[in-house]
Amino acid sequence: MSNADTVAGFQERLRQAITAAGITSEEAARASGMHASSLRNLLAPMTALRYTHSGPKLCTIVSIADGLGVCPRWLAFGSGE
Repeated sequence: MSNADTVAGFQERLRQAITAAGITSEEAARASGMHASSLRNLLAPMTALRYTHSGPKLCTIVSIADGLGVCPRWLAFGSGE
């Protein structure tokens, strides 16, 4: 699996977590301690291409997972629910 595929999987799980929480991306950003524009950038289709060598930083993933009440491992990799 390429890093672009991994990032695309992260984006899908992030969308799922936001939907499951019943909140907007702006509310998710606030709950995660991020700017709304930063979260929107992580969800943008072109983000997968920008992160071809690495995904979002671990601290970002942990902050988002904590804000949305999901497991960081699940959000990052799709395992460890």
